[in-house]
Amino acid sequence: MKTLNIALVDDEKDFHEIFNIFLRPYISDDKVAVFNFLSAIDFLEYLETDSHQVRIIILLSDINMPDMDGISLCEIINEKYPHIETYIATAYGNDEYKSKAKEVGVKDFFTKPVNFKVIQELIEKKIEEYNI
Repeated sequence: MKTLNIALVDDEKDFHEIFNIFLRPYISDDKVAVFNFLSAIDFLEYLETDSHQVRIIILLSDINMPDMDGISLCEIINEKYPHIETYIATAYGNDEYKSKAKEVGVKDFFTKPVNFKVIQELIEKKIEEYNI
């Protein structure tokens, strides 16, 4: 069975909990799997060592994190792993961040608190696109 594999990279554990609760119906139906990372470095290490086991399709990253900012992470991902679609979710929704995100190939930019209806529409579109 196919699954939409999503990596969530955010240094705030609360956002992980909310995101996973919101996606619980999709996770329960095995349509979505969420891989949680508290740092960009942890996610990059995962891709370098374990990505052969699970193919991540979507990355949703925060911008401000202690080890590496989300825009730099998305830039690396878009260069080294072009099959992964990158998205940003952040409380810092200013135009400068949005412009930088677009420059590095980020697909969309969500301002926190995230409107989960928009995330749901994205996920449902991807489930349909990947025939899951």
